[in-house]
Amino acid sequence: MGDIDAASIFPYPPDDPHVIAGVRSSFKGFAKHLSTTHGQVVSDGSVIGGKGWSGDGAAACGTEITGNAALIAAAEHAMGQVDPAIAPYATAIDTARGNIDTLRKNYIADWNAHERALTTIDNSSKTTSQKSADRSTENQSWRWTDYGAMVVYQGYLSDVDKAAKGTRKTLEAIGSNVNGKKISPKSSDFDLRQAVLTGLPLLHMQQAQKDAQTCADLAKRAAAGDPKAVAELAKYGQEASDPYFATALMNDLTAKGLVEIPGAMAKYMYDKHGIVDPQTIKNNAKVLNFLSTALATATNDTNQPHVDQAWLNDLKQEGRAQHKLPNGAHYDGYWGLGQIMEAADKKPPYGTSYLRDVGRDLVSWVRDQDKNGPTYPRTNADATFTGPDGQGPFSNSIDNPGQLIDENNPGMANPLYGLLHAAATNGQGAQQILDYTPPGQKDSNLTYLLHTHRGEWNDHGNELGNALEAATIGHDKESMKLASQAIHILGTDAAQYAHSDGSHVSFDDYSDDLSGMRDSVANILGSHINEMNFAISNKRGDPSAGNEVVDGMAMFGAKDLSFVLLDTERDDGAYKTLLTDQAGYMRKDLDAGAGSSGTYDEKIQQLRTRAGADSYVLGYLLQGRDEALVGEGKATDEQSGAMADMVKDGLGLIPVPGGKLAELGYDKFGSWLTDKMRTHAEIDAYGTADTYKLQNQTLVNQMVESTLVQHGVWPTDHQPPLVPPKGSTVSAADWFVDQHTHKIIPLDKMTESQLVAFKQWAATSGSVPDVEQQAGGTNNDGGTDYKKWLGLDT
Repeated sequence: MGDIDAASIFPYPPDDPHVIAGVRSSFKGFAKHLSTTHGQVVSDGSVIGGKGWSGDGAAACGTEITGNAALIAAAEHAMGQVDPAIAPYATAIDTARGNIDTLRKNYIADWNAHERALTTIDNSSKTTSQKSADRSTENQSWRWTDYGAMVVYQGYLSDVDKAAKGTRKTLEAIGSNVNGKKISPKSSDFDLRQAVLTGLPLLHMQQAQKDAQTCADLAKRAAAGDPKAVAELAKYGQEASDPYFATALMNDLTAKGLVEIPGAMAKYMYDKHGIVDPQTIKNNAKVLNFLSTALATATNDTNQPHVDQAWLNDLKQEGRAQHKLPNGAHYDGYWGLGQIMEAADKKPPYGTSYLRDVGRDLVSWVRDQDKNGPTYPRTNADATFTGPDGQGPFSNSIDNPGQLIDENNPGMANPLYGLLHAAATNGQGAQQILDYTPPGQKDSNLTYLLHTHRGEWNDHGNELGNALEAATIGHDKESMKLASQAIHILGTDAAQYAHSDGSHVSFDDYSDDLSGMRDSVANILGSHINEMNFAISNKRGDPSAGNEVVDGMAMFGAKDLSFVLLDTERDDGAYKTLLTDQAGYMRKDLDAGAGSSGTYDEKIQQLRTRAGADSYVLGYLLQGRDEALVGEGKATDEQSGAMADMVKDGLGLIPVPGGKLAELGYDKFGSWLTDKMRTHAEIDAYGTADTYKLQNQTLVNQMVESTLVQHGVWPTDHQPPLVPPKGSTVSAADWFVDQHTHKIIPLDKMTESQLVAFKQWAATSGSVPDVEQQAGGTNNDGGTDYKKWLGLDT
């Protein structure tokens, strides 16, 4: 007797369920493509819009996709068709496997019985002839058993085959429907799966094109004041950031139609004589935001698909062209485009190539209008722009797009506002606009916008500041170059509008031209706080052209910085930003000194040098704040301002984890510190600090002592004793050393009495007072040198 391999005789159906796995794998990949490429899954995994994969589709895809409602509906529909189509096939396979398993067991049992029967015959006492006849009969019986088992097996396979053909036919229909091509019955399973997979994006595109046609009409009706169209358009809001939809919408509208939608809004308001309910203003803003999102998506060439160069060329042509309204008013197309871009959110960002191409052209066009002097944007007195009764078509407020221009404030619809607002969404794109000199012009766009056009910003440079900040806060070479150039331009102009009488400075009216960008300037300097410290400490001269970046650092001039700080620190928020960033720089700088390799004396020398330099720059900032307030006729905020709060709340006492020091750069560390800052009653141990000079010195003292404690930097002969020494008036409970860790308690955790005891002990080490004295002397020097740059008596 021998074993029989029933599994090889009756294998499972040859079409193992690869179709099931393959199709589902394809759909999972498609869903993953959507979520990663188009960002249609929010960070917490929740569904935007309330729709996503569901049921078997969710199990198949392993994820949820959100965003385009039409895409989701089509994908779910297809997935819903695929699963029912596969289900009979999967069921047939499972049933066949179970039946085949039983068949194999019975077959083996029959085979063993057959083998035993032959053995019995061979061992019988019958004659050879009789045995031969019995064997023939037994073998015939086995052949019938074997044949019957094979017939049953083929029946199982037939059931699977029928189910497979039904599934395949359904899948062929699905595949043919989504890609419009007939799938050959002879195609492989792989071809079939690919047809379903590649057909879904095509189906999506077809649906997106249909939706775009609908929305192009809705946008025009909404602009004409139809509130129902606004509500209908809102239903497609998620699709605006979908490249298929956005590209189709821009093509349906055409460049001309796009820039004329804001004109239609203006026409509606014109007909209402400017008296429009607030809801219409909100509706216009919604429509413009929808169009801005779609425009940003469709013109970003990193998306697929996107509008082609011919469309962008048309947009530039229409931007420069005059467009007429039915009431006789007419406007330049770029004014309409500016209204759309002004409504942009930060996401999705406008693309770099779009800002380079269309953005540069828009600025060049404005500069051409402005060639005879800063007379652009046009006023309502300009008949080429106004309607029959002198009313212009666009907004007098960038917060309420679509209003009529107020004759007393005609400039807010200037397309430069919209362009810069869009540029602020993309730092590299903003760089492409600013670091460019148009043909025939002498100065770059940066110089033009910051200097030549300086007095024409009705928002006092707020949008310009946002775009400039986006272009300069990075640490790449282009960001540092533009930061250096911008500070030089701003510093030179600020010096022209600040006047010294020897005792104090005063500001003329022009000094507030760019007051709206002071917060952005503070953020720019904060992002380059180490370069600012380098320039001030080394009294750097103004950087020359071509030398804006040296050794990986943005080059600033100390004089430029002096006047930029004078102007910037007139703003409370900007001043606090600078102070916070400088405090963070100081704390990180001191930690680097204490953590450096070397002997105790070498570390103390590092601290002495760094504390002195950092305190010098802080003194510079504080003197700038003082002069700024006095120049505006305001009282000093020495006793109640941001610096006083930092000292009172013990910012310098906060211990800093080493990992946090490595994680955050100089420009981010100050914000981390202020987030951790909290009020300590025991801060009284540092005495009253009611002047900038004392606050500077106190903050440095806090930081030096906290750094020494954290790093345990003490001379070998002056280690902190575990308990109060003999003769001390301090009780054991008030001692500053933790009895369990045998380490000094972090300063921000000490009680007032512990902090007093610590300061008394630290003062006897010799080195600590030496470091603090060095810092205390140089902080006054910083203020003195600052006044010299401003031409003030010292």
